[in-house]
Amino acid sequence: MKRVLIIRPSAIGDIVMASPMIHVLRQAWPQAHIAWLADESVRGILDYHPDLDEILYWSKESWRRQLRSMRLLKLFSEIKNFSRQLRKRQFDLAIDAQGLFRSRFLAWLSHATERVGLDSREPGRFLMTRIVSRGADKRAMSSEYRQIMQALGLDPGPFDPKIVLSQEDKMRAGFKLSALQFNNGFALFCPFTTRPHKHWFPERWAEVAN
Repeated sequence: MKRVLIIRPSAIGDIVMASPMIHVLRQAWPQAHIAWLADESVRGILDYHPDLDEILYWSKESWRRQLRSMRLLKLFSEIKNFSRQLRKRQFDLAIDAQGLFRSRFLAWLSHATERVGLDSREPGRFLMTRIVSRGADKRAMSSEYRQIMQALGLDPGPFDPKIVLSQEDKMRAGFKLSALQFNNGFALFCPFTTRPHKHWFPERWAEVAN
């Protein structure tokens, strides 16, 4: 049975855009064990995805805290313990869908036989067994994740993002929508990001809304 680890630890929007990889992998390898490595800050995003067998949570903040306070022995101990958790799962393939040094390092810690990751200017290429181009069309949403699937010889298909909610979440949302009397449909805009340089122009949002 093939064992696959997807590494896209953070950034909720990017996790959503990368989520179609799960279905593509499941379609290609129905019996595979598919796991996702995520930071603790994004708990709940993929918890109910039917094609995921396991989510491994990593505490980036804890490692940062140990490094900032120069508690290097503690940091080394945490890294070693996390690597042990990954290694005992015996992954055949680790997919670095982020392309940062830390995601490459996490892939290396997994001891996966094959470690495939996105191209970038970040250091750590030597930690991977294969680097994949992000593709020519960087404007298309999810294009780099589609590129990884194609590089693995898989058919990405429609490549639609999929976030699955728990029944509790659905019920809570239903009660709120009912209370707001949204009976004739609605559109929801979320015109914010965590980085100001990524903000779209307010007048463009207004145009879309109109």
